[in-house]
Amino acid sequence: RVGLLDMSLGRLAVLICEDLSRSLGWERELLSCGVSHLLVPIFSKPILRYRWEQQAAERQIAALGSWVTVSNSLVVGTVIPDDELPGPRYTALVAGPKGMERVTYSGEVQFAEAKTGDAPAVLDDTDALPIVRPGAAYDLWHDHWTAEEE
Repeated sequence: RVGLLDMSLGRLAVLICEDLSRSLGWERELLSCGVSHLLVPIFSKPILRYRWEQQAAERQIAALGSWVTVSNSLVVGTVIPDDELPGPRYTALVAGPKGMERVTYSGEVQFAEAKTGDAPAVLDDTDALPIVRPGAAYDLWHDHWTAEEE
């Protein structure tokens, strides 16, 4: 069962943690519902580039054309020493199609970090918030939808 929320941003669905990487059994339901954005809270080690969070998000861009926002807790990362997990650590990953046309589902991935629990996650190179574009469902994306005749 997939719960959806229609908003001005698009049609949102929430996946919890590993649901993002284990979605093969129900991706068709998300596709048939026209999901434009996936929100994924996780409780894990810090998000790192090229790991499961990024790979799963990129798969959803290719399969669904959806935006994916993965948000992680700050707790686990604070107890892992820097020498055990070197390099940048992120608390958020935002990924989505490169353009509104969505001719192809190639994506762009943004990594962000929140310094405290009450601060927003910002991009490490600009301190700006990640960009999330609105979603829309076009007939071209979903061949089983028919355009309404006027």
